[in-house]
Amino acid sequence: MTDAGMALGDARGGAGRPSDTCRVSALCAAAAGVYPDWQGTATSVIEHEIWPRGSRRVGCGRRAMPEAIPTFVFASFLLFSCLLIAGELWPRRSHRLPWSQRWLPNLSLFGIETGITRVLAASGVIGFAAEIGGADASLLPVIKFPPLMAAIVTLLTLDVFLYFTHRLWHHVPWLWRIHAIHHSDAEFDTTTHYRHHPIDVVIQMAFQLVFVWCVGPDPVTLTGVLVAHHFSSLCNHSNIALPPGLERSLRRLWVTPDMHRIHHSVCRTEHDRNFGNLLSCWDRIFHTYTAVPVGGQENFKVGLDDYLNPSTRTLWGQLTGPFRRYASSPVSSR
Repeated sequence: MTDAGMALGDARGGAGRPSDTCRVSALCAAAAGVYPDWQGTATSVIEHEIWPRGSRRVGCGRRAMPEAIPTFVFASFLLFSCLLIAGELWPRRSHRLPWSQRWLPNLSLFGIETGITRVLAASGVIGFAAEIGGADASLLPVIKFPPLMAAIVTLLTLDVFLYFTHRLWHHVPWLWRIHAIHHSDAEFDTTTHYRHHPIDVVIQMAFQLVFVWCVGPDPVTLTGVLVAHHFSSLCNHSNIALPPGLERSLRRLWVTPDMHRIHHSVCRTEHDRNFGNLLSCWDRIFHTYTAVPVGGQENFKVGLDDYLNPSTRTLWGQLTGPFRRYASSPVSSR
């Protein structure tokens, strides 16, 4: 049996109680696809090791989370499909590229991320929240908020934390080289949500682990907030033309597609604005809000100048983009 297999066996309840290192190694190996039964193993570890700790604190059944995984996957696929179809039927902007050049590279990246990094990220962050639950060094266990107040604090603190880490991606050169893959899409639709370099997802996980360590959210609440962020990102990357009155009303609280599209502008003065993902208030509070792009929503250009060559829009071009010579220094649009 391989080392990964031994670790997974320990995590599933082998001889003796597995150490934290074994459980983390098992999740990492499972998510990375080292062990062929990664999906069943990840669900088993969540069910028997991670979720019971959270369920004891909130009174949930230990099988609630594993049984919710198919529901989440189905809901994500349904929302993604509806947004993609609606964006084609009622587009906010006309497309310049055929669907094969818009969708295939983005969804190919998603396929890699799903098999390697996104499972690792979700399991690692939520598992870490369960591991440190009740730790005296974290904010929520120390203050001991009532459950509802703790949920609100988790939502607000995670959202503002992600706002500032998003700004970090744009202002630290080596982070920008990786994050630029997300911004390099010459179109803007729901598939853009999945256009992230695998290294991008892993670093995002590291940032979220820092948040979990500092705040100490309940894993159940954290799962709900992360799901809300996921669904919000699918929506605000869509190409749906919302009625102007509805768009203005929603933007008072939520990051709408028109608001987030400005963040994907080829112009630096615009793509260094509107960093929020769920709540729109942080950009207003910290003076990074832009209401309308130069030229209007229908006419301004999205993407990055250094990724206009067709070879850079392929899957290989995206995977190697952060390491190419033009990415070793600030790109022209910055």
